[in-house]
Amino acid sequence: MSKPIEELFSLQGRVALVTGARKGLGFEISRAFGQAGAKVFISGRSPDEVAPAVSALREEGLDVDACPFNLGDPDAADQAVAYIIEKAGALHILVNNIGKRHRANLEKIDHKILADLLSVNLVAVYAASRAAIAVMRGQKWGRIINLSTTSAIKGIKGDPAYIASKGGVSALTRALAAEAGADNITVNDILPGPFATETNARMVEAAKADPRKNIVARRAPLGRWGEPREIAGAAVFLASDAGAYVTGQMLVVDGGISSQLY
Repeated sequence: MSKPIEELFSLQGRVALVTGARKGLGFEISRAFGQAGAKVFISGRSPDEVAPAVSALREEGLDVDACPFNLGDPDAADQAVAYIIEKAGALHILVNNIGKRHRANLEKIDHKILADLLSVNLVAVYAASRAAIAVMRGQKWGRIINLSTTSAIKGIKGDPAYIASKGGVSALTRALAAEAGADNITVNDILPGPFATETNARMVEAAKADPRKNIVARRAPLGRWGEPREIAGAAVFLASDAGAYVTGQMLVVDGGISSQLY
């Protein structure tokens, strides 16, 4: 007998690690996973950094803990996964949401800046995924969700290093899906478009003050910025049994911007 639809989307009994979850999309994904029944570990560089997010979600009655580690440390991902196994006994879901940006034209981005962005946005994703897959193989069940960007498939001027790093994440997603599929591990990529997160607050406010600056309203078929909460459904789908036969894919969540030529 097949599962009822509500059970397909349940994360009851699952353990998840969400990186970059202090605020914005990572925070909302953590909240959604908790509401779906998962125990969620959220990461940041230090306990103090993640404490407010942990407290906020616990106040909502969710099972959330901190797992602070420095993604710039090559050994940190292995240590973080080992910590979660010690505390929770398993790791079923990894969301790689960490990201760093340096908006500048090609001429202003030297190899040091590029290397730094690649280290945070791509190498750290590789390291965390590698550590998680090592555990998930033994469980014969796992979900890895990477967050890239729509600019990885629709290039824009003035952001080449970030776009290159996030494009690498999308390529890595496909490679890891091929590597891990035989062990019932899916690896997918969410490509967010313009969301009204804390990081984008200045642009959102500028658009409200002057409609002429609201590029999103002009370009998106839905005519608005996305609310951070609107990333949650895509993440829960890919993390749950509802997405069990989806792997190596890019799920674009952008209000339709990438669907239009102009």
